Amino acid sequence: MDRKITPPPTPEESGKIFTAGTLAIFAASLVFSLIFANAEKTFAYYLLSFLLTSLCLVAVMAVWSAVKKRPFLGGIGLKKAKPRYYVMAAFALFGVVFGLSGINDLFVSLLEKIGYAKEPMYIPNDEAWQYAVWVFVVAIIPAITEECFFRGYVLSGIKGLGGAFAVVVGGTLFCIFHQNPQQTPYQLICGMLFCLIAVKSGSILPGLFMHLANNLYIITADFFKMQISDGAAAAIIGLGLVSLAASVACLLVDKGESRAVNNAAVAADNNADDGAGHGAERDAAMDKSGLKREKTRFFITAALGIGICAALWIADLLAYIKW
Repeated sequence: MDRKITPPPTPEESGKIFTAGTLAIFAASLVFSLIFANAEKTFAYYLLSFLLTSLCLVAVMAVWSAVKKRPFLGGIGLKKAKPRYYVMAAFALFGVVFGLSGINDLFVSLLEKIGYAKEPMYIPNDEAWQYAVWVFVVAIIPAITEECFFRGYVLSGIKGLGGAFAVVVGGTLFCIFHQNPQQTPYQLICGMLFCLIAVKSGSILPGLFMHLANNLYIITADFFKMQISDGAAAAIIGLGLVSLAASVACLLVDKGESRAVNNAAVAADNNADDGAGHGAERDAAMDKSGLKREKTRFFITAALGIGICAALWIADLLAYIKW
């Protein structure tokens, strides 16, 4: 008997999932801030605050899977990828950590010129045991949950609307979701890279590896107080940008592995008799005449989530400008 292939969400469902994730985190953050408004900022406080987003994303994915009666991790690209995609991800990782970060610093300096001043997020990371906890809480857990949510549940539902559309929209959603003006260029490019790798490889694993390693480097650099000398900074940034450009070029010319996967998922969707009309919706998404309609459906269902994220991004920007 052939193994049953779980179809990905429809574009409309992907939009609903994004909005649900945004609403869940917004509501949970509001409750958290009210409960701990006057509480002492202990290690446990910071631990819970960092876990909040991941817990909300897992809850949304679990509820949606239960409602749709489908596997929790089914149809989201959690599968092996060809080795070449891990190599491309490694070069891209070097590029964003050492090249893109330098570009982002220039963006931060521009924000500072208009009066934006916000202290970096504080993480109690002075003891070895604290470092070990943060590796798990800040590096590993968010990488897994965010890749499953954004490149799995959200991106997998819009890949059929066009690769470029999926990469740009998926990366933009990832960026505004973090609501951090200081990190906008970094998170936007990283989000698009994660999407591009997922679209080409047909798997979320290479991007997950890249995401986890990026988070791990940030935590490790903070713990060990790692700094690059001014003399070497320019050369390292230059090498990073070359590595980033090379990885993107290789990904763009790569023929990709996801088309066959998508077609198999579509066939499984069409053959599934679940009474929900998913097969017809998937056909519409894949047919050129239905692309506009499916994109509209996605943006309608994602609109509330996009609006909340954009509003909070603007609010953060305005709140820290010294007028």
